[in-house]
Amino acid sequence: MSYAELWSSMGPFAKGIVVVMFIMSAWSWAVSISKQIYLRKSQKETRKFAPEFSRYLQEEQLDGAIALAEKNKKSHVARVLGEALAEVKPLLRDRATITAADINSAERAVERQMLIITAELKRGLGILATTGATAPFVGLLGTTMGIVTAFQGMSASGGWGPSRPSRAASPKRSSRPRSGCSSRFRRCGCTTISRPRSTSSRWK
Repeated sequence: MSYAELWSSMGPFAKGIVVVMFIMSAWSWAVSISKQIYLRKSQKETRKFAPEFSRYLQEEQLDGAIALAEKNKKSHVARVLGEALAEVKPLLRDRATITAADINSAERAVERQMLIITAELKRGLGILATTGATAPFVGLLGTTMGIVTAFQGMSASGGWGPSRPSRAASPKRSSRPRSGCSSRFRRCGCTTISRPRSTSSRWK
């Protein structure tokens, strides 16, 4: 049986279950593939960004480091370090006036950028969690309704079912006497014949 024949033989409820399962599967694959592509691009740019960024810091070229971080926007490391340098750059011009509040401001900028990147990386994971938790129960519902439909079809076609019990389960007993019951005064396993009363008088 081909998929087209199988689809045409389904009822409306079964088709609805298949459509829901297909949507959940396609959505999960889309999220997984997009996350994989994003992470690969981020890792590739990070590997290229890290050596050049270290060289700019060693040479104390903050402008070049910030420009390099802005150029590599797909790298999560470049985004965090670029935001930190942009916050710290005005303070480094006059290092004698740096206060604890300035340092706390730079730390908050780094933490803020880390939270933004973490939220972007977690985007779509709720779909995967929801699909993984509900898909088995949707499939179980389809299986249960398929079994109920199969029993209804068997009952309608005259097959074995609750409305037609098997004959082997309740055999019919015969009311005929067995062949060994030749005398009417004997007791048989199938028929019992009572002995008639005597009409003659008793002998004293």
